[in-house]
Amino acid sequence: MKNAVLALLLSLSPGLAFAQTIRVEIAPPAMRVEQRPVAPTPTHVWVPGYWAWQGNQYVWTPGRYDTPPQGRTVWLQPRWVANGPQWVFEPGRWSTAPPPRVLVPPPQRVVVAPPPPVVVVPPPVAPLPLRDGRGPDGEGPPGQRKSKHHGHDEHGRGGDHDDDGDREGKHGHGHDRD
Repeated sequence: MKNAVLALLLSLSPGLAFAQTIRVEIAPPAMRVEQRPVAPTPTHVWVPGYWAWQGNQYVWTPGRYDTPPQGRTVWLQPRWVANGPQWVFEPGRWSTAPPPRVLVPPPQRVVVAPPPPVVVVPPPVAPLPLRDGRGPDGEGPPGQRKSKHHGHDEHGRGGDHDDDGDREGKHGHGHDRD
């Protein structure tokens, strides 16, 4: 009699009879991006694919459309959960509860400082002549050199002369007037 009851219970819940925890020491591959076809009816729900463990390797189980059981409208995706050095498989299932919400922290505030000021130093320029044509030293035009013959003007006359060419205080060739 006990065996008949046990057999009846196992036939009513076949998932429980063979449920076992799958533990693997290799991380699962990245999820695949699947092309979702058009649903066969409005009541069908897309059940995404996942990586299953078969033998000694991961095998992709493609997504499919399924009709949810009465009153159960949310599909909880199967997933692999890290548990120490192992990965534990949690099978997918229909649930009346909404899927768990993933809380994402708000982005960190990033302060961008303005760039340092740019100081432009103009290159040095040659001094400009004064308005009266004299250079910055007050002498003749810029770049004109003084005569190397000291005591002579540009006419070859020596000493200091007045406007008419005579030496100041002297008459003729440098003699004093009587």
